[in-house]
Amino acid sequence: MEEMGLERARRVKRSPEEWQAIVKRFEKGQGVSREEFCRREQIALSSFTRWRENLRERRRPPSGFVELPGRRVGEPCRVELELSSGVVLRVWG
Repeated sequence: MEEMGLERARRVKRSPEEWQAIVKRFEKGQGVSREEFCRREQIALSSFTRWRENLRERRRPPSGFVELPGRRVGEPCRVELELSSGVVLRVWG
């Protein structure tokens, strides 16, 4: 069988922090397509897409109730909530 001259890409195990840096580089890029970025970085498009979505999910604020750790009943508390509209809600009690 004749060799095609294409080398198979070696799988690289990257940490979440490394993927975060890669995604950040892409998002700061100058309008380069995902395909072009992945080709330049020698990253599989499917891996990049999966990690980009995964990291986007992690950044999404939680919905529903959020427990405030370390607070005992009767202790005063300060809570500050900044909404995406820029409105800040402060509760002191």
